[in-house]
Amino acid sequence: MSRQTSGDIVVVSINGLGDQILTWPTMRALHQLYPNRLKLVLGVGMRFMFCRDVPFKGQVRALYQDREALTFDVDKVAAAIGPCDTLIHLGPWLSDSLWDVICATKPRRSIGLNPAFSDDVKVAADVHMFERSFALAEHLDPDLIFEDFCAPPVFSPPAENLAQRLAQETINKHEKFLFVHPETLVNKMWRATYFDEVLAAFLERCPEYRVVVCSRHAYALRAHPRVHHLHPHLEVAMALVGLADCFLGVDSCFLHAADLYRIPGVALFGTTQSADWGFRLAQPSVNIDGDGDMSRIKPEEVLSALLKVAPRA
Repeated sequence: MSRQTSGDIVVVSINGLGDQILTWPTMRALHQLYPNRLKLVLGVGMRFMFCRDVPFKGQVRALYQDREALTFDVDKVAAAIGPCDTLIHLGPWLSDSLWDVICATKPRRSIGLNPAFSDDVKVAADVHMFERSFALAEHLDPDLIFEDFCAPPVFSPPAENLAQRLAQETINKHEKFLFVHPETLVNKMWRATYFDEVLAAFLERCPEYRVVVCSRHAYALRAHPRVHHLHPHLEVAMALVGLADCFLGVDSCFLHAADLYRIPGVALFGTTQSADWGFRLAQPSVNIDGDGDMSRIKPEEVLSALLKVAPRA
């Protein structure tokens, strides 16, 4: 149902790309509540997110001046937002800049995960990040059901068409396709030698599979005739995830995309926690925790999990 208030509903989503994907169900729910009234405040490099199936009245850029302090040009962002009825912040943080924007735009209602907002939404510490964000929409309408808004991602037709072509050019007609994403922040990455060991053993046992490794930078894996390295545009790479039969990767935006696509897989965690960031929707799937250190995750454990979840011919 839609709300009976008037004025713009401003949704602040100045977060990393992985966080953007995790809030996709929330965005869909907010659009259902406030059709054609959402104004989105975004950070850098994420224009293609949400826009394919969640129409926005407008988009505002909030570019960080200081990433650590989460500061941005308050006057510019506040002027672009203008007067608004409600401001909803999807992130877990509240910086001085964001607070100044709230003071400048004077929303009737501010909603977030912090006591400073007029509506402080309480969420249990053990709730997955998908549902932590969705709690903000549920606060507005308790009858909303999370799973109703968890359809696969929707990307532009050119991106989805190019992803389809790349898959057809790389994967033979009767082969299956393992999507591997090894790249993220350095402290969340797994050793290339470990990936080598797992992929070689997996391909030996699963001759029907071919592997696509997708990363922005060249990842030092040994050459293998059935391992292919692709570096397409980010939106194309995201669409390519949806064509895979199985996923293997670290804690990153591609993991969350695979989860929304319901691609079974194995996700690896070191400094972050799988209870917060791991597979939530896709089954079967396995989250493997290194208890703060990726080097504690051993290849044989990953291989065993991958063999369990990978669909076979």
